[in-house]
Amino acid sequence: MPIIFERNGANHLLFWVGKEFYPYPSDFIEEVRQFGASKRVPVEFPIQKLTAWSLMFFVHPLAIIRDHQTLPPPPRCPKRMKSHLANKAYCLGHSYQVAPANHEGRRKIGDAVYDVKPLPTDLSPEFVPGIFLRLPITDIDHVVHKDGRPDPRVKEKELDVKIPLNYMHE
Repeated sequence: MPIIFERNGANHLLFWVGKEFYPYPSDFIEEVRQFGASKRVPVEFPIQKLTAWSLMFFVHPLAIIRDHQTLPPPPRCPKRMKSHLANKAYCLGHSYQVAPANHEGRRKIGDAVYDVKPLPTDLSPEFVPGIFLRLPITDIDHVVHKDGRPDPRVKEKELDVKIPLNYMHE
């Protein structure tokens, strides 16, 4: 379940992205880039606390490479910041170096396939957990029961929800 936290007058969600599903932050980023972001929350979750200003923050155990300056400059910056390519500040582009190729010279995770530039094998970076991605919450999809009825716990919050709430079938 995500953690709700308040910052600058808005409630936000913090999600842990486990490396058992996404071994590297770049795996999650590329899946989101190619297929979009969708996170399930339990029906008891207080969705009425979210607003149009709410964001989702994602944390990964390998998000930050503490000794990034020992690595070659990243091949590209996901934020498209040219200053990051100078290797003076940490760039999430380094994640595309530590994620090994596993599919015809590229990296495949689920249905997402993307380019990586593996590091020389003699380097072993030191990782620390951190936030690696921030996304807006555009709407909430509630999966209805098989008979088409929404869960009453969600329905009772409907008038208090400040972002679009969609009812959908699995």
